[in-house]
Amino acid sequence: MQNPIMKLYQKYKNIKKSQQHILSFRNGQSKKINGNAILFESLHGKSVDGHIFMLIKSIKKLNLQLKVYVVTKNAEESRIKFSNYGIQDVTFVEHLSKEYGYLLATCKYLVNDNTFYPFFNKRKGQKYYNVWHGTPLKTLGKDMEDIIGYSNVQRNFLISDAIIVSNSYTKDILINSHNIDKIYSGKVVVAPSPRNSPLFDELIAKQIREKHNWQNKKMVMYMPTWRGIDGKVVSDDSKLIQDLTYLSNNVHEDTLIIFKRHTMQKNISLDSMSNIIEFPNEYELYHFLSCVDVLITDYSSIMYDFANKKSQIILYTYDKEEYFSTRGVYEDIDTYPFVQVSTVVELAKEINHPTPNIKYNNFVEKFCSLDNKDGSEILFDYMLNDKKNEYIQEISIRNDKENVFIFCGGLWDNGITTALLNTLEAIDTTKRNYVLVFGKGKMKEQYKFRLKSLPENIQYYPIPGISINSLMERVIYKRYLNKENHSNFENKVVSNIFKREIRRIFGATDLDWFIHYTGFDRKYAELITYLPCKTMIFVHTDMFEDYKNKKNYNRAILYKAYRAVNKIVLVNENLRNGFVENLPDVSNKLEVMNNFLGEDRIRNLGKQGLFSSLQNVRFHYVNSKNYLPDPVQRFKSQSPRQSHHFLEAYENSINEYKDSISKHTDDPYIVNELLSSNKVNEVILTNAKKKYLSSIFPYREKLINEISNTLNPEDESIIHHVNKVLYERAKIIETAEMFPYTINIINEYQNEIMEEKSNAHSE
Repeated sequence: MQNPIMKLYQKYKNIKKSQQHILSFRNGQSKKINGNAILFESLHGKSVDGHIFMLIKSIKKLNLQLKVYVVTKNAEESRIKFSNYGIQDVTFVEHLSKEYGYLLATCKYLVNDNTFYPFFNKRKGQKYYNVWHGTPLKTLGKDMEDIIGYSNVQRNFLISDAIIVSNSYTKDILINSHNIDKIYSGKVVVAPSPRNSPLFDELIAKQIREKHNWQNKKMVMYMPTWRGIDGKVVSDDSKLIQDLTYLSNNVHEDTLIIFKRHTMQKNISLDSMSNIIEFPNEYELYHFLSCVDVLITDYSSIMYDFANKKSQIILYTYDKEEYFSTRGVYEDIDTYPFVQVSTVVELAKEINHPTPNIKYNNFVEKFCSLDNKDGSEILFDYMLNDKKNEYIQEISIRNDKENVFIFCGGLWDNGITTALLNTLEAIDTTKRNYVLVFGKGKMKEQYKFRLKSLPENIQYYPIPGISINSLMERVIYKRYLNKENHSNFENKVVSNIFKREIRRIFGATDLDWFIHYTGFDRKYAELITYLPCKTMIFVHTDMFEDYKNKKNYNRAILYKAYRAVNKIVLVNENLRNGFVENLPDVSNKLEVMNNFLGEDRIRNLGKQGLFSSLQNVRFHYVNSKNYLPDPVQRFKSQSPRQSHHFLEAYENSINEYKDSISKHTDDPYIVNELLSSNKVNEVILTNAKKKYLSSIFPYREKLINEISNTLNPEDESIIHHVNKVLYERAKIIETAEMFPYTINIINEYQNEIMEEKSNAHSE
């Protein structure tokens, strides 16, 4: 058997290895920023094509003396590709390696066309440019089915210095779908798309054709999009092979088809098709597209880029209805100036005999009007030297209103959530920028619907990831949470943890107000003490009485928050005395704001019947070791008020059992052991249940005997079934004793249900 200490040490080594990039990133935080270094990353290292490739080429053209690092998952393949273009002075770094983490912390310039992982936070002195990877057709951010899945994209935007897009259409979508409107402090820049510059270079096209002797070929690029949902690939290889085979046999002899599979698509064999080849990986994608005559795609954003060439674009949309049934889109592709085909026969015909007189001018004006041959250099000159011209449109979306961030918790079904939502409905949300914040992992699926029904001006920010603490910090912080007396050393460590966490979450976002609305969560109670803004914490209950009765929070942390915030808001005047008596030094911060009742909602609910209201109520299950699923056992464990009849029967059974024991012995050990036996208790409960039912239904035994004799005297399941029916009826009777009016309502509701079922069957 392995030594426990060695087992723990091995676990520590495994964690250290898997998180080497984070540990290295943390270490790099204290090092000097290299003002001459730039790090490029695309799709977490899956690609080196597109924007980052062209921006790196621009460094050489602009003769900039920079140390260039490129993140990749395949260093050798990337090195060969760059060498083919004469780019030598580049260092390739493996994604999530130790070196990667260190460079992410120390390079002055950071360029990404997607996102950095949630552990990343930008240091003061670094410049982070997010050059967004394309024009969206399919929905993004909160417009998607998973309305909080975009959280790390939102976080990356908020901490970046600039978000760079190629058209105003994309700008508006990213701003609105990622909840950064009016609060983002950086610049949104509409500029030429770097990757599209080669599409204007006829020399590149000529060189590629000559190298492969393709001067007389009609070059057709087939680029089907990825058919996946939430990381799952949906691929019909047989359909793809059949289509390629048909095209191979039916296009004109001078046609060469280049098949570019998606990175998520499996390899398929093209050996039997002489006029179809795989995309040659020696080329950067957009350089190769410069020599292409016809682009075949479906729903890929590549159509927006290739339109710059004003060459033929065919949309092969054989599964359009099915595809769009699982995805939202911002545009109707039927309005686009591209020929759509739904069968491979139509596709071959369109390749061989293109539809004439199709104009792309309006489309190009909307989606790629700024693109040009020198676009990549123009953009990079702006990024490094802040050089602006007519191709650079710099926009500030931050308004002059205060940003108010409100920690709302998981929006559970409770009074605090109701009070918050009523408040947001009642106040004027146009005077400030309001943003709800919560831990992404704490928002359960059943509560997400509330985010969709927030007032129009309210945005939300699901905070992704966790704070990047060292092992020592984790140990100290865990002790800190469970203690109420903290040393100066512990306070200093916790201060460093939260100041780093604030930078990770908010970056340079303007924080004017932060409100801890739930008032309980200890992480945000601690965080609020270090925020560089005005702060407020709500109090919804008598916290001092709560602590006396339950000890359900750490007083040191919460009292520290009370002393640090600018305002303590009580939801009713009765809570003031607790603070005056227990924390008199914060009395001057106390404000009273009675909860908004949501009068319109109450009036509307008042017009409904009981069961109409209940139909829209969400019920929850209990997941606890202390929960007793058996109703009889629950009666035993709860107050006698829960069921007077049953408790009376149970107590009588217990007393009878005690009397039977006391006739023979009064030895405390024997009495206690016999009374505490699980088996004995089961018997007592069974007897109690029988007495309980008999007290309500005096005819119980006769009914059981009559039914048993009629059916099968030896079948004990009959007794069980009768008891079950009587027990359910007993609960309704007891409910009627407490709430007499409910029986009529229940009967009426049951009649309505029966009538609905009857009507449904008749239809």
